[in-house]
Amino acid sequence: MVFSIIIVNYNSKRLLYNCVNSIVNSLSDIDYEVIVVDNNSSDNSFELCRSISDERIKMISSSENLGFAKANNLGVKCSSGRIIHFLNPDTEVDDKLIEDYKRVIRDSSNNYVYVNPLRDTDGTVYYGKKLYS
Repeated sequence: MVFSIIIVNYNSKRLLYNCVNSIVNSLSDIDYEVIVVDNNSSDNSFELCRSISDERIKMISSSENLGFAKANNLGVKCSSGRIIHFLNPDTEVDDKLIEDYKRVIRDSSNNYVYVNPLRDTDGTVYYGKKLYS
């Protein structure tokens, strides 16, 4: 496994569905898994996501709200990817993410956090920076 996409969810039912669906529909020719950690949501967030049938999607349900950091850590513990991509449930990706992933793979000798470009709802694109550790 190359990429593990970790998504922490709390009561983001429709947003989470749109996020996971965009990943499945946009990524091809990339070895990835999606790990969704639910922080004890009360909106049945997982029910809608279960309708996306893809064996690369793992759903982890917590019996308590672990908070953002601990839930991400739980997702990482359950991941098998060499590269971790943290994604918020209100994010939708497109096929341009494949180029970002290929860039990260090519530059895998460095340890860094890469923030892919984000497009706001008004269409504005925000470009991230490489933050080296």
